[in-house]
Amino acid sequence: MKKNIIYGFVLLVFFCDSIYSQLVPGQVFGIYGGSQAEHGGLIVAAPDGGFLLLGETESFGNGRFDYVDTIAIRVDSEGKIVWQKTFGGWGSDYLTNVIKTADNHYIILIISFSFEKLITGWVIKIDDSGNVIWQEALNFGFSSALYALTEEMADGTFVVGGRWYDNYLHCYPSLLKLDTNGNVLWQKKFYKDDSIDAIVGLDDGGIFAGSSSALYRFDKDGNLIWCRKIFDFDGTAQNFMEDVKKADSGGFIVATNRLRPETSDIYSHPEVLRFSDDGKLLWAKRLVNHPLYCHQIMKKGNGEWLMAYGKTFFSFNEDGTMGKAATSYLIPFGPGVGTFLSKNKVATFAEDGNIAFVGWAQNVGNYIGKSDEIILIKTGMNNQISGGCSWMENFELEWEDVEIPVENISFEVQDFEVDCVDTTPYGFVNPSYATGLNTFCPVIYSVEKMQDPFKLKISGDNLFIGPYTCYAEVTIDGVPVPTTTVKDVYTIIAKKGKSLKEMLPKGIPVCIKVTDEEEPHFQSDCFYFTR
Repeated sequence: MKKNIIYGFVLLVFFCDSIYSQLVPGQVFGIYGGSQAEHGGLIVAAPDGGFLLLGETESFGNGRFDYVDTIAIRVDSEGKIVWQKTFGGWGSDYLTNVIKTADNHYIILIISFSFEKLITGWVIKIDDSGNVIWQEALNFGFSSALYALTEEMADGTFVVGGRWYDNYLHCYPSLLKLDTNGNVLWQKKFYKDDSIDAIVGLDDGGIFAGSSSALYRFDKDGNLIWCRKIFDFDGTAQNFMEDVKKADSGGFIVATNRLRPETSDIYSHPEVLRFSDDGKLLWAKRLVNHPLYCHQIMKKGNGEWLMAYGKTFFSFNEDGTMGKAATSYLIPFGPGVGTFLSKNKVATFAEDGNIAFVGWAQNVGNYIGKSDEIILIKTGMNNQISGGCSWMENFELEWEDVEIPVENISFEVQDFEVDCVDTTPYGFVNPSYATGLNTFCPVIYSVEKMQDPFKLKISGDNLFIGPYTCYAEVTIDGVPVPTTTVKDVYTIIAKKGKSLKEMLPKGIPVCIKVTDEEEPHFQSDCFYFTR
């Protein structure tokens, strides 16, 4: 795997100083999954106000324990499933990137272990109904992996980037330019211990690319214009390039994560770097007081940007002025929610200008034994998030200026041969059957009276918090039941026969609720039961 799994889910929340007990208008919550684990990774806005969610699944298609397929779930503006597909074969097929094209189609990038070579770059174009328009399985070198993907350029072309492996499994950077039908226009490789991790297309048809140790500028034909070696990232620090964007006022903005072994800090910290058009470093900022990984930078306009990291979004300006941040703990328990593999499209702007996020959550959802499910959050009312068993808080950020030595280097970029595998014999596109749930709160589906001894069996979903603790309280008309046994997140047994009978007068409906003892706002609605 290229990157570590990160426990944290990003949520953009601004200018909100209080906790709300109700949903903010415009919010959407969605939880999607099957009998095994699902990990949500990427999201793009769909033309009808809905979203395309992508991730990995062990439940559907050819996915199974320790082998995953890529899953695509198309939802409407309310988070309801429109269609869903899986992409994958007998091996694992890991999602790495996605874009929406000008014709409202989608291009999906997958690292596949299902074709004949060890690793294959799989590029698929689908329409808004999930139908495959074309697909290319691209092999080059001993094996090849593709991570980075530009937005569609003005002429309909796009560039993918990643790494190729020689017979000794040494990896080197690679770039391929494809036309609107998936045909390879040119392909470039160079012998340098590196990998293209993030790229952005430019107005002249060229690209700006970032890696763990360098920045590259190529023209529209794939010729190297300049390369800037970032020495502080090479050898003295473990660095991951996460996202690059064109700045409004010229030049580029780069988001990275860096682990500095010369310090006692064991965590990576987000960094924001600003470069000029010719690769000169203008400023660099490092977040000191909040570790974890950054995922994505998003353009607000007029020189203002957002960057997602961990459970947080913060704003910054192109002059290096760093803004405030806020965080939201969507589900108030330890494992929380997270993004998978630090992919750099975990959020998107919704049709109404608010933000939608995809990630994965533990111990919520529809299936016994379930560990992870895909989640969707859409904010409402000026990007506020509240209710739905979540809250948010603001906090201060501490930044430090970073001195990073940058030096120009040059090397030869070469053409190489690409084997475009005929995908016709491979039945790698299959239906998926994920189900949806639209709340993080406890949900009561049914209450059943049982005898010998007298007790109630309460069935539902999300009935307790966390994987290790079972602190769920059952109340009847606001009075706690003396004894309860939490079987799992789907079943609670309310006991104490005689006293329980007294709380359930015959013929009179009562309000039964499930509440977390430690987090009282984590509470189900009333389920009205009549004995």
